[in-house]
Amino acid sequence: MLQPPVPLPSEIWSLVFRYLSVRDKSSVRASCKYFKKLVDHASLWKGWTVVLTFPNGPYSEQFWNTLRRRKVSSAVVRSRRAKHWIVVSVGLPGLSTVVIEGLNRESTHWLKHFTCLKRLAVRSCSSFIRESFVVPQREQLTHLSLCDVDFSFKSLRGFIFSLSRFSRLTSLVYHQRRILDNGTRMIYHILSCRPNLKHLSLNIFRGLGSCSSTGTKPPPPSRRPLALTSGNGHCSNPTAFSKTQKSQAPP
Repeated sequence: MLQPPVPLPSEIWSLVFRYLSVRDKSSVRASCKYFKKLVDHASLWKGWTVVLTFPNGPYSEQFWNTLRRRKVSSAVVRSRRAKHWIVVSVGLPGLSTVVIEGLNRESTHWLKHFTCLKRLAVRSCSSFIRESFVVPQREQLTHLSLCDVDFSFKSLRGFIFSLSRFSRLTSLVYHQRRILDNGTRMIYHILSCRPNLKHLSLNIFRGLGSCSSTGTKPPPPSRRPLALTSGNGHCSNPTAFSKTQKSQAPP
């Protein structure tokens, strides 16, 4: 007589589920309540980034509850609408990494609600920033990335000198397509304001050529090692900070 199969411990199932893709996890999750609970465990979603596009308006409360159970701490937000940022700040207040695709005043204003924010990336700002660029939580930011964000000369200068208030900043990326003269002086001012930077990446076009951080530079004020890189690979990475992270649409 055939015996019923011996049920596997939850630890074994969790180990198996770690090898599944996000699509496969979603399929397994839909099979039964037991697997749904196991798949939503935070250990299976470490380093995962959710991409919020709001294609059909606000997401459901069940959607946000699922993300909180998974302890999702990284998000790409592709919306400029204030009401969407309100929903994100309420649904995922514990985000430590935020990528903004498209910038306006409301976007930076709502960042103050993310009290755990440590990594911030801003991409593809359609409007020219003429006023001061204020970053909330700047005292706790460790990584800041600005790609295709055009400042006026006055606002850019003010931002560079404000870097002294980013007391924990260890990585700075600034890539833009607008012509900017004297990029070497810009590097000097950045290193003067933040001598403890460990990574600095600049890509600033000058005419037909470019002035990047791999060119001639003054000696840094600090003797600590500093990685100097250039190019646009960083900005094309969906999560902006780590190539090993997975960026997926909400399951």
